[in-house]
Amino acid sequence: VSLVFIPTPVLATTYVCEACPSGTWGDGTNCNTCSAGTYAYAGSSSCTSCLTTGVASCSATTSKATSCKGGFGFLSSGACSQCSAGTYSPGGTSGCSSCSSGYYSNAGASSCTRCPAGKYSSSAGSSSCTSCAAGTYSTVGASSCTSCPTGKYSSSAGSSSCSSCSSTSYGAWSGTCGAVTRNVTKYCTTAGSTSSTGNSSTTTESKTMSCSGHNSCSAQTNGTCTACSKPSYSSWDSTSGCDWHCNGGYYRSGNNCKLRIYAYYKTVTGCAGNEQSGYFSVTEYEYKQEMTDGVSYTYNGKTTHDRVIFSSTNPGTHTEKRGCTAAETKDGKSYDTASTRLTPVNESSYLNLSEKCTDGKGIIRDCAWNKITYTWTRK
Repeated sequence: VSLVFIPTPVLATTYVCEACPSGTWGDGTNCNTCSAGTYAYAGSSSCTSCLTTGVASCSATTSKATSCKGGFGFLSSGACSQCSAGTYSPGGTSGCSSCSSGYYSNAGASSCTRCPAGKYSSSAGSSSCTSCAAGTYSTVGASSCTSCPTGKYSSSAGSSSCSSCSSTSYGAWSGTCGAVTRNVTKYCTTAGSTSSTGNSSTTTESKTMSCSGHNSCSAQTNGTCTACSKPSYSSWDSTSGCDWHCNGGYYRSGNNCKLRIYAYYKTVTGCAGNEQSGYFSVTEYEYKQEMTDGVSYTYNGKTTHDRVIFSSTNPGTHTEKRGCTAAETKDGKSYDTASTRLTPVNESSYLNLSEKCTDGKGIIRDCAWNKITYTWTRK
């Protein structure tokens, strides 16, 4: 116990020592006030800190807390207690309070923290936030998650926003003239989609097809008319539709028109003029044979001097030279002498005249003195 000297007037000079009161400490002469954050009981010779954990200020005479630090709740007993997770206290004389929904806190928190985007807390006093499920999202401080609206989706938990779903898908048109249909698929047609093509619905769209002129909807592509086609050397049957026919002088072969070729031939009794440079004249042809693709035709001459010409039309009167000059042959040789007369051979193709001479009309020239047999094949 600390005592201080206090002079007391008496008949004789006498000194009495008294204990210093609470909140002070004595140094043997004087009582001194304890500094803030310390306390002393009566008769103390020093002050003791009362700023224990969580205490912001305390009574100098009782050592009890008079205010608490943030994160600690003030108790009526004069103590400070750390706030548990899910609660908070700003300090002072406030107790610990529960965090509101949409917030959370750790132990010893002086304030609550808002849940981050993509998470939520649905009840007061939460110590953590829960991630939103796929198909939902949340913003900061949410107490619940919101479903992605139609046309949007979120594929993973904890989404803070939703993404746009796939665009509407259109199938190919099917059908011919009249009504044609196609499938139309829309995605994310209800709220809460978890993928870009989720919650889809498919409907059928129809329209009326009609094509005019030389266009066809029987072969339409994706709901549009397709232009009809016809080959060269042909004409349409009418002002509309896709039917066609080959022009005169041509015949139909599959989807093409081919020129009609005939073999015109006549028996000639001999070579006019001298044998080396003679000419003969054909005024008419006795036989006509149409040449069909891939078919061979054989003609046996009636005499030794038959003449043949290939043409699409009747050649009429034709004057023909018996032999060929060098200028008229592909190999540059003359076949206009007795020793080089052309003799008939079987032709693999009547258009292949590499061993014959021609004046451009497809004429096979020779003046043979033996039996003549011609074989023609149109390729």
